[in-house]
Amino acid sequence: MLKTPSMLKKKRVLITGANGFIGRSLINKLSQNDSYEVIGTSRSKNTDPKFSAFIQINLLSESQINKLFPSQIDLVIHCAAQTGLCANKDIFMQNNFQLTKNVVDMSKKNNVKEIIFISTPSVYMCSQNQIGIKENQVKDSFVTAYAESKFLCEKYLESLKESFQSILIMRPATVYGPGANNLSTIIKNFRKLSLIPHFKEKPPVVNLTYIDNLVHAIDSIIDQPKKNFDIYNFSDEEEVSFVKEFLYPYFKKNKISFKEITLPFSPVYYLSVAVQKIYSILKINKDPFISPYIVCNLGRDKTLNIDKFKSQFDYRSLHSFSKGKKLFLEWMDSGDHHA
Repeated sequence: MLKTPSMLKKKRVLITGANGFIGRSLINKLSQNDSYEVIGTSRSKNTDPKFSAFIQINLLSESQINKLFPSQIDLVIHCAAQTGLCANKDIFMQNNFQLTKNVVDMSKKNNVKEIIFISTPSVYMCSQNQIGIKENQVKDSFVTAYAESKFLCEKYLESLKESFQSILIMRPATVYGPGANNLSTIIKNFRKLSLIPHFKEKPPVVNLTYIDNLVHAIDSIIDQPKKNFDIYNFSDEEEVSFVKEFLYPYFKKNKISFKEITLPFSPVYYLSVAVQKIYSILKINKDPFISPYIVCNLGRDKTLNIDKFKSQFDYRSLHSFSKGKKLFLEWMDSGDHHA
């Protein structure tokens, strides 16, 4: 007897951080596939009525995670994370490392087969130009507490790789698109200043990741053969200038007058390091007004080598950069963002 799709056992997929930008986008994508039974978790209430399977759970609470963590999960896609440039390391160790440890430990206890962990290329960040960064080029020290906490998560996952069929770590370049407040916040901050800074004559280039391309990539690799443990860079292939492709078009379209100034990179960078250090010592729980991360991204080339991902998996991007930028800037202009 030939089995119909409805008779086949669905893969049970748990996505943490369901109310976040990446988690929400993944749930919307994977829920369209009849091969998956998708369950989302978040510490906050469900914000999307389309989510049919949602668990409100604080993954830092041992009692809640023991009581509410769903059984018979085949794959965990761990997106939940504390992001930002806050210099208080304790916040990131709690909300990233400890939370990830709880998720991984509970996954092991419940015989989860596979984990996909969303990490960050911030683990590579330094004050030099970096073109074509490979996965083994992690720095000895980290520019942000966020980067350090995510790297420690990666190492913990690696230490338990024998307990799982597969652990795949993705380091996507800055993820953007309609609904993403990361780039929109930066743009709005420069709008308040009516200022566009430059650190060298030629604007530096970076890689970005359009959200639909990331969720399409994750969807496409779920059922492909994977190694027991591996780490992959991921981004759109185009190298782009944030100033040229985002600040100029946004300011000009909205008829915002602005000044352009050229700044010496090294003094501004070391000022940002000092400010971040003060915030760290005082345990100030907000992003500093200037940070090494922002200075490096505006003043240095930062691009990823994604050959490893492309050679391992059968993947083609959905959208070009030009289409992704158009959709993002239209969303910015629509007034639906909350940056």
